[in-house]
Amino acid sequence: MTPVDPMEQVRAIFREEGKELLANLDEGVLKLERAGAGGRGEIVEEMMRAAHNLKGAAGSIGLKATADLAHALESVLQENQALAGKEAFDVLHQSID
Repeated sequence: MTPVDPMEQVRAIFREEGKELLANLDEGVLKLERAGAGGRGEIVEEMMRAAHNLKGAAGSIGLKATADLAHALESVLQENQALAGKEAFDVLHQSID
């Protein structure tokens, strides 16, 4: 029997969780585009949580670039007023893709 690499198991878990978190972020951007200015708070909070979780998970397995990008996304989301225009939504979509 071949020994199981524990880090490969962790990376596999990250890939699955990462896909889910990215899907949540992508869906959040779409919701933000449709929401009025007053309905964005809860959506932004959900997206910040997903970005934060992605940042932590990526950092824990040494994916610094992914963790840094997730941190930058988290920072943009904290600046709620920056989410008003089409350009902001385009940047969010690109960062998630």
